[in-house]
Amino acid sequence: MKRRVDKSELRANISEAFTFVRFLISNPKMFKKIRNGAEIRILPAASGKVPPFPGLRRGAQVFTSETIFHYL
Repeated sequence: MKRRVDKSELRANISEAFTFVRFLISNPKMFKKIRNGAEIRILPAASGKVPPFPGLRRGAQVFTSETIFHYL
């Protein structure tokens, strides 16, 4: 059974991710916080606590659009 997706929420989440990427590009010093070769996930800020992701390596970095990152 397919889960229904709220398109307005999806658009907001995509917009947030692009805003975060634009922030990283305009502030290159933030790239120092990303370890070389790290797998990165960008989450919407509204997601709150970072859920466990199946398939991510130990020590992968997860970012929210508020530029907070968490080690898994």
